[in-house]
Amino acid sequence: MSKKKDVNIHYLRVVTIPENVDFSLQNMAITAHRQLCNLEERTIDRGDKRYSCLRCEEHQEGLLLNVSVCTPDEPANTIPKPNTQSVVEPSLIVAPENADFMDGDVHALLWDRHVLICSVRSRPTLLKAYLDAIFSGIEVDIPEFFLAPAAPAQALRALSEGIKKIDISAAAYAAQLSQINDAQKGFFANLGLATIGTEKPLATALEQKDTHAKVMVSVQQSGKINQNSETQRELAKIAQNLIESTAYTPYCITTKKNSRITPEILQRKAQIRLEPFGKTVFRSDAWAALIRQKTEWQSEGLFSGSN
Repeated sequence: MSKKKDVNIHYLRVVTIPENVDFSLQNMAITAHRQLCNLEERTIDRGDKRYSCLRCEEHQEGLLLNVSVCTPDEPANTIPKPNTQSVVEPSLIVAPENADFMDGDVHALLWDRHVLICSVRSRPTLLKAYLDAIFSGIEVDIPEFFLAPAAPAQALRALSEGIKKIDISAAAYAAQLSQINDAQKGFFANLGLATIGTEKPLATALEQKDTHAKVMVSVQQSGKINQNSETQRELAKIAQNLIESTAYTPYCITTKKNSRITPEILQRKAQIRLEPFGKTVFRSDAWAALIRQKTEWQSEGLFSGSN
């Protein structure tokens, strides 16, 4: 029997633009997949990647999906087992006829505007890429949406207390440095330009090859906190963007009442152990684990107020 491996289950919520749109990802995905009856119809090429839904099933707990991604016609490298040769070369194996080597897959449970994802070698973006491709190929009208980490409503409500300080820690590489020094490039520019953009010795050091450093960016309002001030509005905007971001960035938001908001509080995940099946896990085990985790988190009230 193969040794069990650690697998994470992540909770993501569906966010639409604008946010007040009445939209159920579950219902829309069910509508789409009822029109796609076989693997050929559920396979779509995007760029050099091929997304395939290996199985979909409507369950009382939601819609269950198993989506894979591969690079068509790409061979796989192999290396020989240890032997007496002093020098060896890797070899290439071409996938069997009518097959491709799978780069990764994801098991997902969709209900209403909530998503649970179980994956071993892939990111949640795989599911989003597949859904985007499926929706674009059929006659369905959907709003712009993305999958965001769980942001309970109480965390966003806490911002109304007034923000005392925002601390953000990030590994600083040359690519991030270019964002800091470019006012057109979003997060690091908007927040970091005024705080560390003028630190020329630091900037020079970070540009050096293979230089890794950690930078702590801290912004706060001095004096009495006035929720109606321009500073507070900008801080609240930065805080909301951090909370709702789909990318993980270590941060700590401290409110006037000393409430502390961190991504670890907002991003809910559970680690489970499943039997491996090659480089993935058995579908039946993954789907059962998703349903169990949904039931457990639902009993905790996690999903109420997350829309």
